[in-house]
Amino acid sequence: MRTARTLLWFLTVAIVVFSLAGIGLAFQNEPEGFRGLKWGDSPTEDMVIDTVEDLRMWCTRDNERLYIGPAEIERIRYVFYKGEFAWVLIEPKHFKEQDLEDVLVLKFGNAEDVSSTWRGHVDYAGVYTRVKDVTYTWLGERTEINFYRQFRFWREGELRSTGRSRLTMSSVQISDEYERDRERKLEEARRKREKAIKKGLADF
Repeated sequence: MRTARTLLWFLTVAIVVFSLAGIGLAFQNEPEGFRGLKWGDSPTEDMVIDTVEDLRMWCTRDNERLYIGPAEIERIRYVFYKGEFAWVLIEPKHFKEQDLEDVLVLKFGNAEDVSSTWRGHVDYAGVYTRVKDVTYTWLGERTEINFYRQFRFWREGELRSTGRSRLTMSSVQISDEYERDRERKLEEARRKREKAIKKGLADF
């Protein structure tokens, strides 16, 4: 009887451990990059540099396919950090965000997290309305996907999409590196400022 109880206890613990481990598993069809580029790759020859700032380089591609399924895309920008592919920023055309969301759900499953915030907005006619910002998130071992959409209560009292949205796909590893570097630079700037302030005491 004791052996059976012991076995049951071990089975219960094993089920709990495997369940907790499953939380960290990648989402359905987790990508390793975007359109042939893997995270960490260098820019390709068909890319045009738009902006360079703080070790980040924004690029666009010649002859880019500006659609994802039925969703027409306004612009796709590839971002490299220290020369490594780190993020892709996708801007669908106005009122095509639902098409893009449908493709995302079909490809990756339902979002693992949905966060929303409300805020006030005054339109061009001076009319106050409420705006709801919603972000759908898929977080895997290598890739994080965030899809932002904006909804507004229109004058008819109906909550509808404003047509403003953006999709961000990023390398978890490189994004973490970027945040560590950013925190270190902020700390260095803070210490430098404190040093300058203390040095300035002698000016009085």
